[in-house]
Amino acid sequence: MNASHTLTDRAALTRNRSRATDDALFLHRAALEEVDDRLSLVNRTFTSAAIVTGFPQVWGALHPNATLVEDTDTLALTQGAHDLVVHAMGMHWANDPVGQIIQSRRALQPDGLFLSVGFGGQTLHELRACLGQAEASITGGLSPRIAPMAELRDIGGLLQRAGLALPVADSVTLTTEYSDICSFTATTTPRQRGASKQALSWSFWRAGHRRTASPNPCDPALRSNAWPMRWPRQKRRCAIDARP
Repeated sequence: MNASHTLTDRAALTRNRSRATDDALFLHRAALEEVDDRLSLVNRTFTSAAIVTGFPQVWGALHPNATLVEDTDTLALTQGAHDLVVHAMGMHWANDPVGQIIQSRRALQPDGLFLSVGFGGQTLHELRACLGQAEASITGGLSPRIAPMAELRDIGGLLQRAGLALPVADSVTLTTEYSDICSFTATTTPRQRGASKQALSWSFWRAGHRRTASPNPCDPALRSNAWPMRWPRQKRRCAIDARP
């Protein structure tokens, strides 16, 4: 990929993920439970699943015989080999999200199911607003400090562009609160979760294959602008469809 179009530093992301502590992966486990619940509503037994994830130690529990694939720019998926492909909590890191979906579609058998879960557009919106207000008042400028996430209205379009049939997208809101921004960074930091300075609502995507130098956030001047942060979880709106 052209370096000018690279959004995610994969080397830095890999280093951050290697430092993630097990108890800080609670969002991945919550997402896994939601995906498992949605798959249980599908009147079909999947025998050749593939899971695209950066945390195989968590997502391997979703399907006992699944092929676990790292969420790199080029996915190690075999064309037409799987009846289920789950892209787990990694689409927001993709330099080319449509390319990731296309690669997943090509790996599907006819009538296969593609399911993706990731952080949605309202992820950390309180933190985004808090940091923006504090930085603007102190420095007079504004820097992007939260990674961009896909809005729900855009996700269906991405599925269609990738050539998938019957695309469905909905969201779930999981709320996690901390007393202030310093409690957030002290108890379960993005670095602990394997995501540093990178960015939680979840977005669930489902479709089938067609048959054919920053201010210190703990500074008292900033803390007056901080408020509890919330991360989404919305309940299912579709029969068999599926944040972060």
